[in-house]
Amino acid sequence: MCRMFAYVGSSRKDMERLYSALKEAARCDNTLKGMEGMSHDDGWGCVILNGGRLVHYRSIKPVYSDGAFAMPEIDGTTYAIFHARKASNSSPKGLAIFSHPFVAVTESAVLFMAHNGGLQSSEIPVNTVDSELALKKIVEAGSLTGAKAALEQVTGSALNLLLLSVEREGDAARMEYLNHWNGEERSSYYRMYYADMEGGRAVFSSTMAERIEGKECERGSIARL
Repeated sequence: MCRMFAYVGSSRKDMERLYSALKEAARCDNTLKGMEGMSHDDGWGCVILNGGRLVHYRSIKPVYSDGAFAMPEIDGTTYAIFHARKASNSSPKGLAIFSHPFVAVTESAVLFMAHNGGLQSSEIPVNTVDSELALKKIVEAGSLTGAKAALEQVTGSALNLLLLSVEREGDAARMEYLNHWNGEERSSYYRMYYADMEGGRAVFSSTMAERIEGKECERGSIARL
């Protein structure tokens, strides 16, 4: 269970606004009322690709109390994923390696992925986050589109994915997202939104929509940001 956003654009102001909304959503999530704990305090992380600079940061601290991170200056088109984690009881935590975004490499690209939801599969090894299996299947299938059906078959709650692909040749990058969930019991939590901002476009978790006005993402479809 997590809160997250992706952004493609050229505005540091946009990034700061989204980052602030994420911190508040992670500190106290109103969509979790009635459940044990309303904060996402099991670590956080981000990846920021801006021209010739790449920042991949992961921490065991909650996003709203980690003073070690500072938003970098933005110069030109930027691709970013930010993720605040609330670990399930069966998932490992307590180390920065368990924080998103996770990274994988192929012969043609480097992939960064953040996930909200839960997978149920015997393929998940001990001391492995289920999201790592999702990224592995995307790599094996060659794309998010190719892995979508297999991932949906092992989705217990939701398959909310943010995926940044950086090609090894040239400077091409691509941001994709998927908003899929099963059942309606927690639809207010798993629903995602997108918004056109001052200098770009963002997609984000539902709780952030309390602070940033957006439109609902199409359920179950892969889209490009």
